[in-house]
Amino acid sequence: MRLYLIRHAESEANTQLHLVGGQVNEVPLTSKGRSQAEALGKRLQRQQIRFAEVHSSTAVRASHTAQIACGILAYDTANIQYTDRLVEISQGEWTGKLRAEVYTPEMSAIIRQNPWEFKPPQGESQRDVEERAWQYLEQHIFSKTWAQDDIIAVFAHGIVIKCIIKHFLDSNPLMTWKINLENTSITAFQYKEPHGWYMEWVNDASHLL
Repeated sequence: MRLYLIRHAESEANTQLHLVGGQVNEVPLTSKGRSQAEALGKRLQRQQIRFAEVHSSTAVRASHTAQIACGILAYDTANIQYTDRLVEISQGEWTGKLRAEVYTPEMSAIIRQNPWEFKPPQGESQRDVEERAWQYLEQHIFSKTWAQDDIIAVFAHGIVIKCIIKHFLDSNPLMTWKINLENTSITAFQYKEPHGWYMEWVNDASHLL
């Protein structure tokens, strides 16, 4: 089976990069974001992709992206499975603050010392995100029996997807900052016996060109 990890389309928070984001779960898509989600759906339709199952973060920007794309694919949106275990990393007390005031050179140096364990005040670490997201995948996707050509879609967020990638590849936590994920990009993993999981591609947003 294949696992498609799909980042949400552009949200209003993505147009305010001077502010710290995170779990701003009620922020809607922009008009550009809605167009991106439609382009994603049309791309998948052209490729004759049929999802065996769809899972999504409960955040509006992710759930709306899933609904738009799945609607174009004629996948019953009532069957999308939503979970808050796929929402973006919590930035705690930093949420909504000016990025320049939070990520000073001194703070950035502290974060780089142990990026996997670092937590903002009242927030989450990459470890926290990886554990909750991976546990969800194990309980609701990997525990099931799938056909070889089944494709399961997971609509989520940048850091969440990067943490899942880290778990698949057992990579250095510093790598999460070196992976670029465009809005509505698809990162795909495939499971094959006897080798298990391997990455097929990362950050494919060719439908936006």
